[in-house]
Amino acid sequence: MILAVDLGNYNIKTSEGVIFESRYQEVEKEDFDNELLEIENKFYKMEYGEFENEFNKAKKNYLPNLLYAISKSIDENEIEVDLVLGVPASNLGITSEIKNDIEDKNFKFKVFGQEKKVKINRVATVAEGLSSFYTLKKEERLKDLIILDIGGRTFNVCAFSKGKTLLKFTQPGGMLDLYSMVQENYNKFGNNANIEEIVRLIENGTINCEEEKVRFVKEQINKIKLKISNLNTFKIFVTGGGSLELQQGLRTVLGEINYIPDTIFSNVKGNKMIAELKWGKENE
Repeated sequence: MILAVDLGNYNIKTSEGVIFESRYQEVEKEDFDNELLEIENKFYKMEYGEFENEFNKAKKNYLPNLLYAISKSIDENEIEVDLVLGVPASNLGITSEIKNDIEDKNFKFKVFGQEKKVKINRVATVAEGLSSFYTLKKEERLKDLIILDIGGRTFNVCAFSKGKTLLKFTQPGGMLDLYSMVQENYNKFGNNANIEEIVRLIENGTINCEEEKVRFVKEQINKIKLKISNLNTFKIFVTGGGSLELQQGLRTVLGEINYIPDTIFSNVKGNKMIAELKWGKENE
């Protein structure tokens, strides 16, 4: 089957509606501990530990998250998949590295004690943000529009006119960078919170960082305007998990914005649509 996976810096998402935090911790296995992912005699506790700081996805140890995503998306113990991955718009050169790592290869591993076998056949990559374009209605795709895809480490920017791509690029800086700013301010007052704790404190209302969010969005948009000076002449669509958390800041800075339907999963859904057009649906 065709499966689209977004190996995000903050969340992992798949075209099967799976989402989980993009972090894991290598641990020693205890005698009766089956709540682990096991690959080549290494044990990983998923969704624990710290978020990675590496920007280049090909240089990360992404395999635990990828295999975990596949196993959560397909309820079979022995499977073959054609894989579509989203990568930053300015980072498409990593495609060959990723293909060398995983294309036409077999993987054996255990998830929570259950043995799994995965054969990854074909692998393709699509620029993040660009894939969401294909989930829009045809009449929308013919307009002058910009898609801002806000993730953990980046703003991916894709501009279109009459259905054609004008430009696409990646502006470094995403939600994890914002959390780092909040962390620095919070710890000035004698606290010692890491990023994961900062996220929890924001979510439960202990930390109010709306001012930081507006300032962060303004800084990012100003950088984007260096490449697209006439931003206000495009209809602006936003997507990605960060777009929901930054909604107030985006509206303050940009005025009217439009959310791509199914914002969290629009990229992986678009990637699967593209793959089905290129590869066909016969293996579904």
